[in-house]
Amino acid sequence: MGPSHSRQQSTSTMSLRYSPTYPPTRTFPQQSEGVDTPTLTTALSYISTRLLQKTKVHHTFIVTGSILFSLFFRTRGYTTSVSLLQTSTLSPREKEVLISSVIKAGEKYGIEREDWVNNSAEREVKKFGIEEGEVVRRSLEQGVVVYSGDGMTFYAVDFMYELRRGLWVLSEALEKGEDGGVEDLVELVRRLVAVEGKGRGLRRGVVEEGYGGLRFSDYAWMVVGREYERRFGERGLREDDEVEEVEEGGDEGILDTF
Repeated sequence: MGPSHSRQQSTSTMSLRYSPTYPPTRTFPQQSEGVDTPTLTTALSYISTRLLQKTKVHHTFIVTGSILFSLFFRTRGYTTSVSLLQTSTLSPREKEVLISSVIKAGEKYGIEREDWVNNSAEREVKKFGIEEGEVVRRSLEQGVVVYSGDGMTFYAVDFMYELRRGLWVLSEALEKGEDGGVEDLVELVRRLVAVEGKGRGLRRGVVEEGYGGLRFSDYAWMVVGREYERRFGERGLREDDEVEEVEEGGDEGILDTF
């Protein structure tokens, strides 16, 4: 799914440019730095309608970052930016329509940041040496719809990828004595515990499987694990050599989660 020469030229002359959703120095911004959720959904509907009118095609994207926590988890009242992965390569014409629609929506709904929709997710995947097609495949298999309109649908990125990405960001932030969005990660772990862990804590080996370029520190792992336990009274993250007591009514002894 690598970009063609024409796509690179189009991107360089328009506003759909790299702007990380979770910059290490700004991972937990104030609400004034983002787009509030009602404005976001209205602006996305405008873009969606315009895309369909201009291209006659319904487009599908994968999204990462803070939009997941405002539109899906509903733990944020705002989104810092909408970072996209393409599920199929846009033609130069389609990309031009998308970019112009983003700009017009920003002007129409008072969004100050010109690149509030951007392709930083693609840049991040390449930066960490991760196969973009694999991220897209896992995300589509996961099948979590974050937004859907007449002309476009947003699927959530593979939540395991987002957890790894968030732990990497948190690792960078903690080294600088900053907050790295721990509460978002706790919500993400809660979802993964329910779906992937079948209600039991995630083993570190499972979290570290795949997406090797997204490394994280022991400290970041510990911080998220402790906050999860504080909030929910149980372990959400476990080391591989930890054992788990069998719940009442089970066999005697110990039971590994996986």
